[in-house]
Amino acid sequence: MPVQNNASLQIINQNNIGFGTIRLQQEAYASNYRYNLNFAAGQLPSIYLGQDPAISNDSVRLRPLHAHGFLATTGATRLYFAVAGLPMENPHNALTTRLEHVVGPIYKSRYYVFVRLGVTRSDFNQAITDLINDSRHMTTAQLQAANAAKNVREPTHTVYVNQGDLSGTFWGFKHAGWEHSFFGSNVNNLYRPLNLMDFPIQGGEVGTAQGVGNQYRASLDLIPRDRRRVHSGHSLIDGNGLQAYYAAQPNPSGVNIITGQQLWDRLFRLGQYRQFFGAETNGVQIQQREILPGGQVFPQSLFRYFPTYNNNRPVPQILARQREYICRLIAGFVNN
Repeated sequence: MPVQNNASLQIINQNNIGFGTIRLQQEAYASNYRYNLNFAAGQLPSIYLGQDPAISNDSVRLRPLHAHGFLATTGATRLYFAVAGLPMENPHNALTTRLEHVVGPIYKSRYYVFVRLGVTRSDFNQAITDLINDSRHMTTAQLQAANAAKNVREPTHTVYVNQGDLSGTFWGFKHAGWEHSFFGSNVNNLYRPLNLMDFPIQGGEVGTAQGVGNQYRASLDLIPRDRRRVHSGHSLIDGNGLQAYYAAQPNPSGVNIITGQQLWDRLFRLGQYRQFFGAETNGVQIQQREILPGGQVFPQSLFRYFPTYNNNRPVPQILARQREYICRLIAGFVNN
């Protein structure tokens, strides 16, 4: 198979991993993170990779499993943050109103606790290392117990989960609360996960985006005021926690095609060699297609039509079939 020659896909290398994002159980969101703090089953979390800044300022998201299918994004220059707090309408104002430095890379605003992850691979590595060092370390059980009791009342801080099912994730606590209410709040006195927020910037804005000290505030002025111009992701997880999550899945496809560790390893073949795939229907081979950046492969909608159309096919069956085919896709990635 030909060597990968696409600059965006060449970034898909284990040495370029910055961080990942991962979903929690739906019940966790419904309870404002008080209960059911566990990862959602049946997911293949996204991997965010940054280029060596000596080569470019581009980053790529490798999204194996999603409603819209398998995707490796086209490389672009983006600025990334991890933010704990309620949904926001104006991201710029949300992070700049009453801005205060907490410690290390950690900042707070009126209702948010956040970390700037940066632009390049070097930025990501430094920000994650500093965030781990400047966070309190807790086990999954300790975090779950604190939120279940709803009794966190210490100064503003972040937490790094270093043991148990949620290992590698980051959580924030805001002393003054996540919202102001005269009648009590269902969301205060709780840890909330740091969730990804990112948006494109221009090449000439990278220096501003990386500003430190007195120049840090200028980096926040790059944040859009319209939430529609910002991509909001799931919970931040470090590279080690992300790899451990994949490795712990004995049968991610559901039909014993590939183990989680094998799937993790084969994903990165996309950055080394050009990968092609095809499919058969009624014994007829569909023309092979190359996996290219920006192309979405095997979306959920396909499985109402493949192998035969069935508008009433149960959603769990659609999800299971999609996951199986995407795992088959990755299992077929070659390394020569």
